[in-house]
Amino acid sequence: MRLRRKTSQSGFTMVELLIGMLIGLVIIGAVLEVMFSSLVFHRTQAGLARLQENARYAIGFVTQDVRLSSFLGCDINATKVNVIANNSNAVPAELNFATTLNGQDNVAANTVYAGLTVNVGTDVLSLKYASTKDICEIETHNSTNSTFSCYGTHPFVKNQPLLVTDCSHRAIFLQSNNDAANSTVNIEHQLMVGPAPKNCVNSLGVGTVCSTQNYQFTSGSILALNSLAYFVAQNNLGQPALYRQQTSIDASGALVTQAREIVEGVENIQFLYGEDSNGDQSVNLYATVDKVDLDKVISLRVEILLRSRDSLVDSPQNYFFAGSDVNSTDNHLRKVVSTTIALRNRL
Repeated sequence: MRLRRKTSQSGFTMVELLIGMLIGLVIIGAVLEVMFSSLVFHRTQAGLARLQENARYAIGFVTQDVRLSSFLGCDINATKVNVIANNSNAVPAELNFATTLNGQDNVAANTVYAGLTVNVGTDVLSLKYASTKDICEIETHNSTNSTFSCYGTHPFVKNQPLLVTDCSHRAIFLQSNNDAANSTVNIEHQLMVGPAPKNCVNSLGVGTVCSTQNYQFTSGSILALNSLAYFVAQNNLGQPALYRQQTSIDASGALVTQAREIVEGVENIQFLYGEDSNGDQSVNLYATVDKVDLDKVISLRVEILLRSRDSLVDSPQNYFFAGSDVNSTDNHLRKVVSTTIALRNRL
């Protein structure tokens, strides 16, 4: 007689396998959705944090220079002269410290600063001031030999624009001696020839640009001068960025402008100038540069629009900038920041 072995083995039916696979796919899809959402959230938050940091850095840079602007020594009522002139005996605009605050509103196409084309519709801000970072305290002044002697070595170099002031009188000139920085205590203001700009006379007293009277400084200080401009242009990666231009004179005597990228992602910058029209030390009007008396401006309102480098939002943003609602046409993340800065040296 043949015996049959009975087994207890059994398997899943095809329907059960399909249902199990479907449940597994749903679970995997849910996990992937959570991971993708987390990655998108993290990417967006990182982009927002980067925008906030860029905004803080841009506002900080502009604020520092605006607060220093218009400083030209210890008494704004002191007599003054500028002996730096071009070949037509006129002071170059970049070195004309009669105007220490200026700008351009909503620049047109083909506006160039330091070789960079400014983005159309953005503003430009120009600032000038004397820096107190490096100072020569005057020990003696030989007006006949056009030579100052400092109490210690100084960091200034040939062709550097300098301001000398004793609180009664101030003069703007170029250092004419060729000594290297920190190697001498002397600063000369000799008559210069050749490429413009140059010292068109060696006297520093009251008078017109190239026919000043003699003046003997018995004390006072010599400070470096800064001539700056802020503007927005495309960087070498094709991204909008905030630039800071600085004017100087090279070893050959030529006027040069160099621009340094401050922060990437600045798409637009706008300035409103606060005018004190009645002299009571408070602002009566905030307006664009072409609608105010620049000599009466005591504060500056800055508004900056920043955008992310990559597309970080699902749909175009709507935002409020420069007094208007704006509908963007891309998926870049944007942030608007603003601040109001007092011009301390005009108060």
